[in-house]
Amino acid sequence: MKSKFFFLPSLVLVAMYTIVAQAVPTDLTAGTRTISPNIVEPDQFATVTIDLTGEQCVGATDGIDVVLAVDRSGSMYDDCASCSIVEDRITPATNAAKSFLERLDFSTDRIGIVAFAGTFDMDILGFETSEADLVTLLDDLPQRSGSTTGTAIGTAINEAEVLFLDAPPQDNAQAIVVLSDGQNLSGATPSIAVESACDAGIDVFTIGLGSDIDASLPDLACNEGAYFEAPTVDDLDQIYQSVADIILKAAARDAIITESVPTGLTVANIS
Repeated sequence: MKSKFFFLPSLVLVAMYTIVAQAVPTDLTAGTRTISPNIVEPDQFATVTIDLTGEQCVGATDGIDVVLAVDRSGSMYDDCASCSIVEDRITPATNAAKSFLERLDFSTDRIGIVAFAGTFDMDILGFETSEADLVTLLDDLPQRSGSTTGTAIGTAINEAEVLFLDAPPQDNAQAIVVLSDGQNLSGATPSIAVESACDAGIDVFTIGLGSDIDASLPDLACNEGAYFEAPTVDDLDQIYQSVADIILKAAARDAIITESVPTGLTVANIS
């Protein structure tokens, strides 16, 4: 974690940081600070590096189990002949999902994918799937056609819950992350599917892409889950990162670190 700043005339550095999320929460116990270079000319930048260490919280889970439910219906594709808004949504969606995977630890975390269109048109990969095979599916989705019809959000959530039921028990936090840009057109009622998942102790996060989402989507999150609105595809990557931060349980948030700097200097423009 690095911050760059330049020096003007005074005395104390007080910086507020959000610590990078980790699969296992930690209690902060120590921190070290280095500045390079340690002598600067007027208006010259220096880099402050702060390293934090900690110990695992008592009772922390071993990792996380997550199912990404990704809408791959026709409206996600730019060749959708029947769609009023025609743009490539599936590529940014799968890229954001891949970035999500990169933040996980596959030695402790288990990941599944439900790529869904209609009720009987889904790609399902369970927790036993390797990271490479998960990425292969995500890479394949943008290569398909926008002629796929149907958006079965509720059934996709049910299928995601089945992946948890079918997996060997493990002391991991559990979550389903649903992304859709449309209406539930067939299959299970989304609210009932979410209620079932929540009753099983699975957090449900929902992401609505665009303006034509199912009216019930904002109300589908449960437990520690939440609804995220993505007006454009450009918002997806940051939203997936925010979801990852919540699921992974940040090691610490808004840690305040106070450090002295040489007399006559002050820190400005911290970023």
